[in-house]
Amino acid sequence: MSFVASGSSASNARGSFQGNPPSAARPSPPQSASYPQSANPKRAPRESASAPPLDARSVRGRKPGWKKGPRADAQKTPDPILFQTYFKSVGPRTYAAQLKRAGNGNQYLVFTEGKRDKVTDEVRKTSLYVFSEDFVSFFKLLKETAEYVKAHPLSAEMVQKRARFWQKQNETPGTAKPGNKGA
Repeated sequence: MSFVASGSSASNARGSFQGNPPSAARPSPPQSASYPQSANPKRAPRESASAPPLDARSVRGRKPGWKKGPRADAQKTPDPILFQTYFKSVGPRTYAAQLKRAGNGNQYLVFTEGKRDKVTDEVRKTSLYVFSEDFVSFFKLLKETAEYVKAHPLSAEMVQKRARFWQKQNETPGTAKPGNKGA
């Protein structure tokens, strides 16, 4: 192996070496019997060829999911709901909005879409969290979007097409209707 620094020749000792780099020729410092390397808590123990591999539970003495702090073992109570409202869509979706208070006193909004899976009958939820420091910008975004939708409504043809689609979905035997478990 050889290394030559750009702009220098192989005879220049500063930028070139043959064989191993100069750092490999340096001896490692001797280990003290009173302070082995593995006693450093910030350094992970080194694996040797004879030592068994470390599993996830033994690294730094912590188990997966371990948390710091005084509340590590305490059960977290849900944040109190200050206000909530919801509506059921024409289709299989339900939309909800909740205003909650976090443990630090901050308020946040949770927008949730719930949709029941026809095969497993489970409700799949998707949520969006908006914290109080973003309320002004978020409501401005909603207002601008609502104004655009009002200024550019769906065509009458598209409204009728969607109404026919949902009417057909609700009349088809074997499909779950909103609020019903079976045909």
